Amino acid sequence: MDETVDKGLKLSLGLLFSIPEFEDFYKNYSQEKKIEGKNGFYLLIEFFRENLSQKRELSPEEDILLKHIFECTENEIYANSALKISIVNKLQIPNEDFLKEFQTDFQAIKTGDLSFEEINKGKYKTVKEYISLHGVDGKGLSELYEKYKDFNHPYIYDLISEPIIQAKNYSNGIAVLKKSLKYALRYPNYFWHSLRGVDACATSLYRIQFLLGYDGFREIEKSIENFEIKLLKLIFLYLSRVIYMSEGNLLSIDAYSNRARIVRDYGYQFMVIFGIGVIPDIQYISDKYLAYTTATKNNLVGQPFIQLMWDSMKMYRHGSHIPNNSGGYQETEDATWMQLVQRGHLRSINLSEKILKEFENFELNFTNSEIDLICEVALKKNIITTHNSGFA
Repeated sequence: MDETVDKGLKLSLGLLFSIPEFEDFYKNYSQEKKIEGKNGFYLLIEFFRENLSQKRELSPEEDILLKHIFECTENEIYANSALKISIVNKLQIPNEDFLKEFQTDFQAIKTGDLSFEEINKGKYKTVKEYISLHGVDGKGLSELYEKYKDFNHPYIYDLISEPIIQAKNYSNGIAVLKKSLKYALRYPNYFWHSLRGVDACATSLYRIQFLLGYDGFREIEKSIENFEIKLLKLIFLYLSRVIYMSEGNLLSIDAYSNRARIVRDYGYQFMVIFGIGVIPDIQYISDKYLAYTTATKNNLVGQPFIQLMWDSMKMYRHGSHIPNNSGGYQETEDATWMQLVQRGHLRSINLSEKILKEFENFELNFTNSEIDLICEVALKKNIITTHNSGFA
């Protein structure tokens, strides 16, 4: 059993022994079943509750105590874990039942139109990258926002802002996006234990850096000290949180790919973030390949997913997206392709934990006025035309 888990469970077991019948129950139970991890401990409590209720009615104090033990166990394990980036405290997952209805309503306003827009235009001479744009009904989107604008969930604001920004209605789109950013850019984040909430924060941060561009970063750096490094750390943190708490589901494919891209696009900054001697391209090699393996585990095939593997291999063999005669990291590193993938994987976990500690120490927080400035600069960099579509 993990030492941190073991410590939390021992403390909780001490509380359980305050109930008179528990000692005899535990002696019999432990002879038949082995208690492994917190899930095994929770099963023990459920069996004890059921066993006790068959003999007598639980007192209100005992019922409160059992619930308190659940809470203490979750909090103790999370607070003392050496790998907090992946742990979910079930007691701190917010009520998100309304998201099911929201998702149904959002699907209903999709038009079925699909187009592609080039990103990072002009950055690479022979490589073009595109994102897919899905059409939605403008009036329906406005009505959807009016219905859900006060539900205070980053997933809602992030998802609604995307098609507005894609339509180049930057004024209204960034105004909605800002509501999601206010959760992502400060600690504590109420949605840290919600996969949908964390993923929305990651997407919002990734989108605002895209809207800012290099010029926007430089402009804000004049007003907010260390802005560039702080924002990139938060993007890396939230993408990592999605990856490690999602346990290899579909969300982690995009998270891996976006983490690879952000490290590559801001290679110099990530040399500072990772520290001396770390080559950011190794992280790109690792994340692109891990995105590919996650896709295959989820039975996803086709060119977009195979391309993830090729992106990793090209960087390993050529040190670039473009095949060349340099030999790349295949010649310069003392490791095979898969060894570099594993090295990058472990390094990313360690960096995520380090950034999380900074986040929990309030070192990466942004004030409301700073968030306003970030959004103002993003708007200024992108605005073409604005339309009054009912969003604010």
